[in-house]
Amino acid sequence: MKRTAPDPALPPASALRIAALQELERAQAALGRRDARGVHQSRKSIKRLRAYGRLLRDLPVGRTVKRSAQELNPQLRTAAHALEGSREAAVALDTFKRLKRPIDIRAADWRALGQRLRQLAQARQKPSPRALLTAGKLLKQARTLIAALPEKKLKPTDLHRGLRKSYKRARQAFRDSIVADAEALHEWRKRAKRLEAIQTLLDPLLDEHAVDAKSLAELSDLLGLHHDLHVLPQLTGLSKPQREWLVSATHAPAVALERRVKQRGARLFR
Repeated sequence: MKRTAPDPALPPASALRIAALQELERAQAALGRRDARGVHQSRKSIKRLRAYGRLLRDLPVGRTVKRSAQELNPQLRTAAHALEGSREAAVALDTFKRLKRPIDIRAADWRALGQRLRQLAQARQKPSPRALLTAGKLLKQARTLIAALPEKKLKPTDLHRGLRKSYKRARQAFRDSIVADAEALHEWRKRAKRLEAIQTLLDPLLDEHAVDAKSLAELSDLLGLHHDLHVLPQLTGLSKPQREWLVSATHAPAVALERRVKQRGARLFR
């Protein structure tokens, strides 16, 4: 599913609003499939919509729109959280497949762990009716909220300012992560992915990037992988020994990834 891009032929405010409504329709349509693939596509659209809401808060759009944007983000976040259960087990299995078995873990135990993760991924593949209902209601409310937003003229300089603010937040999160823990890295990941989404959203309307788009996308992917390694041992449905095995197996690759992302961050967020 391709992402929705604003139409540069329209005034910026109208282009962003229409693109957001189209993205929301994509999220609703994907959710209507009621399967794991649809949930994944819907969550991706929700992430883009959350970037739109965050951008509105940094633009000179007036207090009414800013309040609406502040209301929009919790709705979208709750919708995404309602759908995450059917996705996290599949991500956990994919992450496990990247790992090497530590020499102090028996091969039979490692195979059994992999089998357990496959069972969890299969069992949780289909989203629950309750999760679909909750997310559907929240997306419907979000659509009403976006459709009712009053339009205000925006200049390219306004959009540039919104993009720069997102960049500064990502840069500060990077600096905070240098001497901090995995939670700080996760916060940097969120800010970096938000910057990536906002930069992509504004790309048809602006003639410059805050940072190199390809490098930022690669950094976001690496930060996402680091987060997946961090949360893998926390997956529900595993025994205590299995969690301990995963802590052991993820430690070295997580440390190596942390070193890589900080090197890349130093180049992107000077």
